[in-house]
Amino acid sequence: MASKKDYYEVLGVSKSADLNEIKKAYKKLARQYHPDLNPNNAEAEKRFKEISEAYAVLSDSEKRSKYDRFGSGSFGDDFSQAWANARQGGGFNYQKMNDFGFNIEDVLGDIFMGAFGGARKSHPRARDLESEISLNFKEAMLGVTKSLSIDGKILDVKIPAGVETGSKIRLAGKGQNGGNLFLVCKVLPHSFFRRQGNNIELDLPITLREAVLGTSVPVPTLDGTVDLKVPKMASSGQKLKLKSKGVAKKGDLIVNLQIQLPKRLDDKSIERLGELVESMPETENPREKMGV
Repeated sequence: MASKKDYYEVLGVSKSADLNEIKKAYKKLARQYHPDLNPNNAEAEKRFKEISEAYAVLSDSEKRSKYDRFGSGSFGDDFSQAWANARQGGGFNYQKMNDFGFNIEDVLGDIFMGAFGGARKSHPRARDLESEISLNFKEAMLGVTKSLSIDGKILDVKIPAGVETGSKIRLAGKGQNGGNLFLVCKVLPHSFFRRQGNNIELDLPITLREAVLGTSVPVPTLDGTVDLKVPKMASSGQKLKLKSKGVAKKGDLIVNLQIQLPKRLDDKSIERLGELVESMPETENPREKMGV
């Protein structure tokens, strides 16, 4: 596809120009055609927009590669939308262009643009901020709405289900001077639940009687207690599964059975238990895979 616009020609650089050359050329032209320096000059504004579009594309490696292969394509229309969005309110807020994937902030960050064709207005530079938010295990796995105080105002923030430590929640416009506020999640450990991907693991103690005879036992889950069927002759370390009881109800709850021998037995009971064990038929060596 042939290029509708020659961005290299607009900036006066060669197609082999590196980023520093492109940035230097844009800065020079921006100082010449900047609307604050050319009030009520529609031609200067048009030229400034043109060089800004060229720079926004050529300074972005991904956009530049696409442009070199396919031409300007829809870059012009997309940039015009970003430009119009930045001009809302009578002035010019170039940070708003980032919402459309165009960034000229890196070279104009210290140049504050006023009303086009009018008096210069200073716009404090927007900055993104980060703040840590602590979540208990259940809040992180199931999702929760937290009420936070931001700039003296109470804001309800929805935390999606399944966040992990390090996950970030973006609050648009809640940073410094209209920037973004990123809430960095810190998930506190649980006393017996463990996360494994979308599954949750739990070690469940059961008695020797329950393991031998089989039974139904209560099991804690993220959203309440459910009954779990333990089969007869269950082994310690045997894993049982509760479907859709994992993270965000996508994964499962994996229950690891842990047989606990009775701690208080009199001599007679121990003797009877020993006799029972002695009368059992020999089974395969459970340590055979270990070579012992």
